[in-house]
This record gives sequence, C-alpha cells and structure tokens, in this order.
Amino acid sequence: MSGITREPAAGVQVPVAGAPCADAAFPAARSAGLRDWRGHGNILIVDDDPLVKQLLARSLENLGLTPHLTGNGGEAVDLVAANPAGFQLILLDLKLPGMKTPEILARIHELRPEMPVAIMSGYQRQFADETLGGHRLCGFLPKPFSRDKLVELLRSVLDAP
Repeated sequence: MSGITREPAAGVQVPVAGAPCADAAFPAARSAGLRDWRGHGNILIVDDDPLVKQLLARSLENLGLTPHLTGNGGEAVDLVAANPAGFQLILLDLKLPGMKTPEILARIHELRPEMPVAIMSGYQRQFADETLGGHRLCGFLPKPFSRDKLVELLRSVLDAP
C-alpha cells in the first residue's frame, strides 16, 4: 500500500439547492459572483446514489443547465456514443458498480477526446488520481461539496474560451 488513505475527504456540506448556504466559508464578493452565475447546456451526471443525482440535478437546473442522469458507466458511454457533442460536461462518480471509472473515461475519450469530465468522490484527490492512472480531467469535486465549489467548476469549464 502506498500510504494513501481511503477515508472520505473533508468538505463543506451544502449540495442542496435552496438549503441554507455555507457562504460564510467564502469571501462575500467571491460568493456573490458565484450566486449570480448562470450557464446553459447539457450536463451528464453519473452517480449510483439517487439522492446525489437528484440534488445535483436540482442545483444544475437552478443554474440554467439541463441535467441528464444515469447510475452506471455503461449507460454513460452509450449516451455519449449516441450524441458525442451533446454534453458540455460529465460529472462522474469515482466509484461505480460494474464498469470501472478508468474504463469509462477511456471509452468516453475514444468517442470525444476533448470531452470535459470532472470526478466527484468522497475519497481524497490523491487516491482518485492514482485510481484513474493519468486520465485527463477538468476538475475534482470532493464529496460533499458546496454549491459554490460546483459553480466554480462549471464556470471554469463552460465559460472557457
């Protein structure tokens, strides 16, 4: 073992749209800019936890985005194969039943090499990086994550030139 802990990463727990916000953890100006941000486009959420999918979908809808939900990697690959340009971002859980995440990433990037994929995980980033073996990612969201952290990621991907 390389000394990597497999304990869930610490994070701010406010994933519910409309729930009390943890804005106190963020400077007011930064938080205000994040609250005002709106996007557009299709986001694929791949997570086997129905509650996570539901909460993320609601948050994305409140931000002007269209969420598409699946609980497994095979279906995610099928959705991308059916319409490779149909998604602006994939939010992918690190640990899913069935197909392993490195295989999911490899198959998605075969279909669309530049597809932005961000990993969501309760595991630490170092464990995620080692698990994924060098696959390109546009971001990492440690579960549980705040709405502000989600918006930061969305802005970095969707507002990129």
